[in-house]
Amino acid sequence: MAKKHVWLFRQSAVVPFRTKDGVTEVVLVTSSSNKNWVIPKGRIEKLMSPEKSAAKEAFEEAGVIGDVSKNVFAEYVYSKRGNKCRVSVYPLEVSKILVEWDEMDKRDRRILEVGAAIQLIKKEQKGILRKFQKIINLSLG
Repeated sequence: MAKKHVWLFRQSAVVPFRTKDGVTEVVLVTSSSNKNWVIPKGRIEKLMSPEKSAAKEAFEEAGVIGDVSKNVFAEYVYSKRGNKCRVSVYPLEVSKILVEWDEMDKRDRRILEVGAAIQLIKKEQKGILRKFQKIINLSLG
């Protein structure tokens, strides 16, 4: 029997965050299946850098606008339909949270303190938020 070829797809994501009253909060959305809380992510759009593509996903999925870093701070791999997806993650400092956005009828959105978000987020992404929390703590400390 022939061995099935496994593809490696590239995606990008952001951790949308803001600091409010000295507390760092992140924005989570429900996955497309509405079963899990996740960070905004998606395939890298043609003619867009990975970080700009991820910022576009945050705009569409979470209704947030902000400044995205050009530097990847984390990566992870997950399985999707028998293939592997490698996701590069960028921080996005939120400057505006929209009341209405593209996917508001498809996804829920929550703005949470980082520790609460770690408890809620999908298992594969917990490490991403833990790493983000360490970076934030170092920059504040």
